[in-house]
Amino acid sequence: MKIGFVDDYLDNWHTNHYPFYIRLASGLYGISAETAYAYAWRDHPGEGISGDEWCKAQGIQRCNAYEELIEKSDAIMVMCADNCLVHEELAKKALMSGKPVYCDKTFAPTYEAAVRMFDLAEAYRTPVFSCSAQRFCMELLCFQSQIQENVKYCSSQGPGDMVNYSVHQFEMLETLMGVGAKRCMAQDINGLKQIVYEYEDDRTCFFHQGDKLPFRLFHGPTGWACRKLP
Repeated sequence: MKIGFVDDYLDNWHTNHYPFYIRLASGLYGISAETAYAYAWRDHPGEGISGDEWCKAQGIQRCNAYEELIEKSDAIMVMCADNCLVHEELAKKALMSGKPVYCDKTFAPTYEAAVRMFDLAEAYRTPVFSCSAQRFCMELLCFQSQIQENVKYCSSQGPGDMVNYSVHQFEMLETLMGVGAKRCMAQDINGLKQIVYEYEDDRTCFFHQGDKLPFRLFHGPTGWACRKLP
């Protein structure tokens, strides 16, 4: 499978690391996938390297046109993880391609934008998927047998801002606890964001977001288990 990256500019954390992760996953799961093509609107606006330099360093072919990337790629990854405000415009041609599309987190800035993107994909029969990578981290997968059955309490914590990084924790909590919370309380304590969810069956989960907090997940039926996440 030849994967094409689409981004605002190419020299950023996700595009710098994903080619390696894709190669690693290909080896672990016995599949044939590689990042083969890339297209970007512009070069890095700051001190990063240019798109041509990035492609040379990564051993990836740069496409001069979005349409060229769509034609050559078997699947398309719409990146720009740190600015979902441009995702709808950036993903538009990919969503009309009919080829599998992954749109990096956070998928869209508003519910209305997300609906338009999924509607466009449906109209062109384009499979589209988006998620936090934390939903599929190995540490979380170890908990799969306990999802929504034995887990009565769950608490997560993580770094970054609510706008861009909260998705990581929300997806982990939803994976373990499911949907259907009956009550939610949110508060900001000296910059530490905390959200408490209560469910009909007396289950509870907590969310903590702070600049210097590492990713951690606690859960248990009555006791505790902890995993430090990457």
